[in-house]
Amino acid sequence: MVSVCIGALVRCEMGRKEEGIRLFRESLRNDPGLPNLYLGLACELARAHRCEEALTVVGHLFEKARRPDPELDGVLANARLIYVECNRELLDRNRVAVDKALQELQIETQRLTGSPIRIAFEDEASLPFLGMTKLVWDHGRDHHLVRFLSSYPEPFRPHIVAKALLQIQAHWEARNAGRRRLLYISPEQQHDMLELLGPGGLRSRGMEREQAVRRMDASIRSLCQGLLGSAANMQVETKLKRTIPVLRSTQFFSLSALAVANLDNRQDPEELDLLPPELARIFAGLNGLTALFLDWLFDGVTDYAAHYSDLDGFDLSRRLWERYQDRCSDLKPGDEFDLADEFAEIVGLAGRYEWRRDPFVVAESFAA
Repeated sequence: MVSVCIGALVRCEMGRKEEGIRLFRESLRNDPGLPNLYLGLACELARAHRCEEALTVVGHLFEKARRPDPELDGVLANARLIYVECNRELLDRNRVAVDKALQELQIETQRLTGSPIRIAFEDEASLPFLGMTKLVWDHGRDHHLVRFLSSYPEPFRPHIVAKALLQIQAHWEARNAGRRRLLYISPEQQHDMLELLGPGGLRSRGMEREQAVRRMDASIRSLCQGLLGSAANMQVETKLKRTIPVLRSTQFFSLSALAVANLDNRQDPEELDLLPPELARIFAGLNGLTALFLDWLFDGVTDYAAHYSDLDGFDLSRRLWERYQDRCSDLKPGDEFDLADEFAEIVGLAGRYEWRRDPFVVAESFAA
């Protein structure tokens, strides 16, 4: 193996890159289990600015190296660097192609739903999280409105725009199938959630009852929306990577930035300490699920899940991820709501929320 690597590298250094790359490939066909051959091939492809090919080779390397092996730590560390650098080069190289892909996706989504789409980046403190989408069907508008925080890094914006457009498509498909539903938490269910706080609620943490109710209401809704939307979110991200390859690099950096932000929050337990243990455990489980998904989406190159494996709730993460893997290959429009109910059952949130049918779908069915 060493002689093969040296021979291939020498040819590359002598300017005979194609010959060296061909030697790496032939050697891998003969013995596909040698990690250093993958690393050498990926390195030379990256140096030749054949970044898409290099990323594929790195993915194959991590697929072969699924079992932990300390002897491979150096090889995998260098492969991760190649993965990041190739994605960075593609991010710069593909700007024009990315803009074109977004324009085509927006046109397709407008044609599919029959409504124009307005996309805005705003300095708006009232925006929840990163952004929000108001659909024609839910808000009585003549257009879909997609709003984002203008503080989000510009190179990563194509990812969140494409994701929002694909989410609009998914809502339309579920609605067109008569299976779209809307999340609702009744006052009684909210009260039951507040009871999880126990005697004294958050007052023991320096909060008055009114402040505690507001804080818990926001946390409960965030938890339910995050959990019940997680299956649909994973489906959209998977579809984005599979169907719009030119956006993969911006998707990688955008999701990685969000993952790092989640890790920073994981290191600061102040928010989780304000929650009752039952809800804190579910939040941890949901964050772990996201990490497991990202590690899979990025070909095993990242290892975000390792940062959550010591938390109470990671067992929930694994169960949720296993359920998703069992179901994801054959999900049809609207199945994401059924899978959300299965997720709720796993974490103990079943019965703590309701689904309400899309009123337009109900009216259509009644009229028919």
